[in-house]
Amino acid sequence: MDQLQNIDWSQITSFEQLDAEFAKFGGAVTGALAVGLLISALGCFFGYKLMKIFIAIGGFLIGCGLGYGVVDKLAKNSTVGMLGGLVFGVLLAFAAFKLYKIGVFIMGFSNGFTIPAVVIGALNGSKGTLTQEQLRTAALLGLVSGVIVGIFAVIFTKPMIITSTAIGEGFACGLYLAVMIHKSVVFLPAAAAFIILGFIIQIKTTGGFLEHSKSSSRPPSQGGTPVG
Repeated sequence: MDQLQNIDWSQITSFEQLDAEFAKFGGAVTGALAVGLLISALGCFFGYKLMKIFIAIGGFLIGCGLGYGVVDKLAKNSTVGMLGGLVFGVLLAFAAFKLYKIGVFIMGFSNGFTIPAVVIGALNGSKGTLTQEQLRTAALLGLVSGVIVGIFAVIFTKPMIITSTAIGEGFACGLYLAVMIHKSVVFLPAAAAFIILGFIIQIKTTGGFLEHSKSSSRPPSQGGTPVG
C-alpha cells in the first residue's frame, strides 16, 4: 500500500489524473488490494461477530509498538527491543481477547487517538508527515479523544462496534475497489453501498442495533444473540 502514500495528491486535479496514478499499480499490488478488500468486507459485514479477533489483533499491534519503544529505550538494542515488543504484543493480545471490555476500550482508544493527527494533517495540507509541534499537539489531543471514544465504546459496545466497522471498513472497501479497477469515481458510491450493506447485515445477524440484555452486549462467541 506504500504506492498510495507515494502519490503526490497536491497535483491531482481530476478523476482522470487519479485514475492514471491508480493504473500504475502492478499485479502484485492489485493482489494485495484484493486481499485488503476481502478483509475489509469481512469487517464491514461481520465486524461485531469478529470483533474479538480484531481486538486481539489490535492489542497485539499496540503491544508490539509500546513494548518495542520501552524495551529498545531501556536496552538500547533494537534486537532486544523487537523481542520485547513481540512479548508485549502477545500478552496484550491475550489480555484483550480474554478481557473483552478492556479490549473494546483499547480499540476505541486507538481509534480516538488517531483522530487529532488526521484532522491536523488535513487542515495543514500535510503529505503524511507532521511537524514536531503538530505531533505533540496531536498526541495530547489524541490522549483526550482516545479516552473519550474508549469510554463510549465500553458503555455502548454493540452500536459503537457496528457503526465503526460498517463505516470504517466500508470506506476502505470503496477505496480498495476504486484503486483495483482504476476508477476513482466509484469510490464514494461503492463506499456508501458497502456501508449501508454493512449496517443491514450486521443488524440482521446480531439481533438488532441496540443492546437489549447483558448477553446481547457480547459477540456470539461469548454467548450473545445467535444468528437467525
